[in-house]
Amino acid sequence: MTFVCRIIWILPIVLACAGLSSAGLKTKHEWKYVDYVWENDKQKQDAIHMGVYNYATIVIFDHQPLPDGRQVITTPKFSNNPATLSIVSNKTGDGGPLLAPYPDWSWHKASGDCSGITSVNRAVIDKCNRLWIVDSGTIGDERVCPAKILAFDLKNDRLVKEFQLSDDLMRSPYNNYKGLLEVQIVESSADACDTYWVYIADGRSYGVVIYDGMDAWRIDEKVFFPTKQASQFSIAGENFTLEVGPSAFLITPDGFLKEPYMIFKSLSNFKSWAVTLRELHSSKCGNEVNLYVSNYTGSSQEAGKGYSKDGVLVTGFAQPRQLVCWNLQYPLESEYVGVLAQNDTTLQFINSVKLITENGCSIEKLSVMTNRFQKYILKTMDFTEVNFRVMTADFNALVKGTVCEPTGRPVVVNSIVEKEYLPLKVT
Repeated sequence: MTFVCRIIWILPIVLACAGLSSAGLKTKHEWKYVDYVWENDKQKQDAIHMGVYNYATIVIFDHQPLPDGRQVITTPKFSNNPATLSIVSNKTGDGGPLLAPYPDWSWHKASGDCSGITSVNRAVIDKCNRLWIVDSGTIGDERVCPAKILAFDLKNDRLVKEFQLSDDLMRSPYNNYKGLLEVQIVESSADACDTYWVYIADGRSYGVVIYDGMDAWRIDEKVFFPTKQASQFSIAGENFTLEVGPSAFLITPDGFLKEPYMIFKSLSNFKSWAVTLRELHSSKCGNEVNLYVSNYTGSSQEAGKGYSKDGVLVTGFAQPRQLVCWNLQYPLESEYVGVLAQNDTTLQFINSVKLITENGCSIEKLSVMTNRFQKYILKTMDFTEVNFRVMTADFNALVKGTVCEPTGRPVVVNSIVEKEYLPLKVT
């Protein structure tokens, strides 16, 4: 079976950090394995009997804290499983907190019923309190349903947008791989919720898909491909190969650059890229995009990242197992990369990093999800141990005293070039 990871991102490798731990991060949820809030015991037993539920084949892949305090969890169907999108319930089983399918069980139907949700890798929220997903329509390596974009209004959990993605959006002109789409980020404004752009990664055939509420189109560049060196992973003594394309997109916050940029990279690549949102918007008409590549080369793959409202980028390193940061007010150079936490056990694979404020509070919270993905791929999971964690921290307190702590008023610069991103000539 081919596993396509994605996620990841950008930047740096970091300063030595002997003695650092995951201090400041507190565990909010942890699981040995995944179980659900079933409608009744017969439903669970039928799922086991039919091979739909087997906790050994289910991996928690992404998390999205919601402003109302709920926690969204994705469990993609790398193998079949009962539900791919859930909320952490207040009930607990032997494996950990039980997952309640989102919006409810009726959306999670038998294989081949395309009226519901088939498989979701990632979930994100926008400034208009909408939850966005891309249903890849795949189970394992097989596409059983068309891929589609779905958005839910979090005030009432009702579907407010659905758009089916055509098959040509999952094909690259540079390879014949089967595409696997996942949502990365949504550009929107709380003052104009009908205007938005949804940015989607194809980690399996190495492209970027953009949807503007009316149409969807694709961007392909050879630089999005994995590199041989970055495709070799070593985590906690276990080695594996993972060839994953573009992932973990971030939009630069206001107040640092004259115009906003998208910053992203491939999981299996040590370089990150940047492009203006303006050019991404105009690419709909066939206009070229001008990519910029970081002058900085990290020495680790990055899984999971997010931007704080003050311009601090947080990302996870695969090796060493660290949570690191870079403040956009500085150039992307090694001296400006800081370490927020390091732990060989709890930070084995940082697959999801989110920053959010809850219930109108001004305090920004960092939320990190780890999943020991290397063990899932190699089938070495021990389900008597904790394999999945969601950890949180007060972000301002965590970053205080590091090189990433915001200081003073940042200077607005004209171009990402001034952050050590160089124009990239693509062919």
